[in-house]
Amino acid sequence: MKIRPLTLAAATVMLGCAQGAADDAASEASVTAETGTTDSTVPSTDTATSDAPMIEEAPADAPPGTIFDALDDAPCTEGSKTGCKTGCGTVGDVTCVGGEWGKCTPRAGDPCLGLDCLGKGDGYEHTFFRDGDGDGHGDPKQKTQACVAPAGYLAGPADDCNDAKKESYPGATEICDGVDNDCNGKIDDLAKIGGFNLAFTAVPPCSTADPASCKQGAHEWCKAKSSCFTGGFGPVELGATEGHFVCIGDSPLIGDWADVVAAQPGCSSDTLASKRVCESAVHRAARAKGYASGMLQTHAPSNWKFLGIPAAHAQAFDGLVWSDLTSQHAGCKSGTEDSYDCNAASHRFCTTKGFVSGFGPVEYNPTNVSVVCVK
Repeated sequence: MKIRPLTLAAATVMLGCAQGAADDAASEASVTAETGTTDSTVPSTDTATSDAPMIEEAPADAPPGTIFDALDDAPCTEGSKTGCKTGCGTVGDVTCVGGEWGKCTPRAGDPCLGLDCLGKGDGYEHTFFRDGDGDGHGDPKQKTQACVAPAGYLAGPADDCNDAKKESYPGATEICDGVDNDCNGKIDDLAKIGGFNLAFTAVPPCSTADPASCKQGAHEWCKAKSSCFTGGFGPVELGATEGHFVCIGDSPLIGDWADVVAAQPGCSSDTLASKRVCESAVHRAARAKGYASGMLQTHAPSNWKFLGIPAAHAQAFDGLVWSDLTSQHAGCKSGTEDSYDCNAASHRFCTTKGFVSGFGPVEYNPTNVSVVCVK
């Protein structure tokens, strides 16, 4: 038997599949060239030519574009067909053209069809990654090799950090849900506190005549601004048509009217919601529940809710004297604790201590005063 080069037209075209020898199992399923017979396990595509030779592609070390002809130089019958073995070990078909056997063509459904076998000759050279949550990103830890992607798998990218949550993949928007959404190795890495200059019309029902309504407006605006914000307060600086508001996160909405009254009986009515005595009541009620402080968010007769601000985001400065605030804003002094001037004074005092903002006074008497700073 001799090897003879073919023209490009007659050469085997599955170059990627021609790099490796056939598997033993595939070899047993073929017809031996010496006997010229067809194994009963290999279906013939042309019963009239079932006695034609089985053509086998050249091994990897043969010159490119060659095949073995089991009948040496014996001419074949024009148009006759016989089985052939691809370099991937599967059975294909070859047709006689111009007295020469043509190229080995894989049959429909052949796993080698259109694949690059990368020299291994097994037809399973594509790696696919599990995409269990359907977000278009595969799990690099769950992979398989196949000819085509199995259901629930894809070719890539294989960069999903959480294949159980559709909202988590590189480039996703980070949200405050206890999960690393953008796959940067950090969970909920968004700001938990921030200050914003807002027109009063942006935080309804806020009006300068009702500070408590501004807290309610800040609560809704901050939640809409970011999923990491759970509420807010302000204004801590007051302009004619706008103010500076503060949003804060990691602070659950807790409490009720009974908590407030128990903490400070002086806060005896919903009509006092805008007064400093009720801010003191909320501060004490939140402390009684284990928080560093609290801030009223919504109120209605006998139905109050406030933020419980944890120590991670708040620090109370107790035992200050009024001059600590008056030095920040002259209008904040004993007897004017309910004024917006004291909002500004508390805010400015806290910024001098390196905090984002603050509120107060949350405790006061003619000599001493306390404020809460947030970070």
